[in-house]
Amino acid sequence: KVSSFEYHSMLARLSENTGISPPKDRYRSLMVMIQIYRHIKMLKRSGKGHDPGGAAATKPGECAILCTACLQPQMNLPMGWDSDKFKQ
Repeated sequence: KVSSFEYHSMLARLSENTGISPPKDRYRSLMVMIQIYRHIKMLKRSGKGHDPGGAAATKPGECAILCTACLQPQMNLPMGWDSDKFKQ
């Protein structure tokens, strides 16, 4: 794996390695593009990629993945878990 800064530097060296006329610094543009790509991937993985309302119709928390190790009612808690038999 390579950091995004190293990737950006490698692209700049491949474009112009002599240093006479270095290319414009596009690091910030690269970082914005990476954020947009990750957001699109998140929407696709959560099933919101072809939502008729678009990405703007996605409510906060809709792309979250439920933790299977955390205790959740009707999933991995026994029936009647909320009625404590040993109340004092």
